[in-house]
Amino acid sequence: MSPTCRRFAVIIAAALTALIGLGALAAARTIAASRPIAAQELDKTQAQARLFELINTDRVKAGLAPLALDPELAAVALKHSEDMSANGFVSHVSPTTGTSEERLLRAGVITDRAAENVGNGASPDEIHAAFMASPGHRAAILRPDVTHVGIGSVLKKENGRVRYFVTELFIRRIPPLGPDAKAVFRTELDRARDSGGAPAPKEDPALTRLADEAAREFLEDETLSQDNILERLQRRIARSDPKVKSVATVLYVVGSLEEGAKQAGSDPKKMKARREGIGIAQGERAGLVPNSIVVVLIFVD
Repeated sequence: MSPTCRRFAVIIAAALTALIGLGALAAARTIAASRPIAAQELDKTQAQARLFELINTDRVKAGLAPLALDPELAAVALKHSEDMSANGFVSHVSPTTGTSEERLLRAGVITDRAAENVGNGASPDEIHAAFMASPGHRAAILRPDVTHVGIGSVLKKENGRVRYFVTELFIRRIPPLGPDAKAVFRTELDRARDSGGAPAPKEDPALTRLADEAAREFLEDETLSQDNILERLQRRIARSDPKVKSVATVLYVVGSLEEGAKQAGSDPKKMKARREGIGIAQGERAGLVPNSIVVVLIFVD
């Protein structure tokens, strides 16, 4: 595995490991016993559509945003379901393709939020009901920080009985920021500060320009570390305003503006600041999730 792939593996592994504690990636079991073949069966496309409908119905009932169906994820999920059906097992770990993390990496899917459900049963409705009755599988379906799902379903008939093998993959894909990203971030930051009782420093346009420049530089120049970026920023602030006595700078890499605002709102470096600069950039950098958001903040006393 190349160094870049190793960095990607760390991102996915961290997300999947976190879910193990919730039971979402616990050893899979057979969801339900087989039943006689029904008069009307669903093919894999129909089964996928039915599971997708059931997932989003339950998410909306829980006050969560519906997920988008992701063809790239669906292809990975379908291959795993085919593997389980052909080789007679139901598990997150395949003897031939390995773990969920490995399957996602091979498919080029890079994410910092991931969960997987696997199971089998006599119908998509039956499988979904069993998932929702299982705390770990339910947590994956109702996870608030995922945005996309891929569903793979295979129908297998044996001795007059039918069984669907199902894989559901849930991930977060970071959407492009809108033109009002800075205003949205400011609103979220003020909300986070209000909840913590912290006063808001005044935004300084000159500091904001320097912060924006640093955020873009972090994405554009992969030879520079986070520390390198902040050291350069400190020097630029000193040159632009020699009278400044106390300066604090921070850089966050996040998946949403809300995440960035929550981190910034709780950062002790800004507690005594009177002025601040806010820089936001979005893009690609090796080792980061696609469309990662970089937030740079400058706090000046």
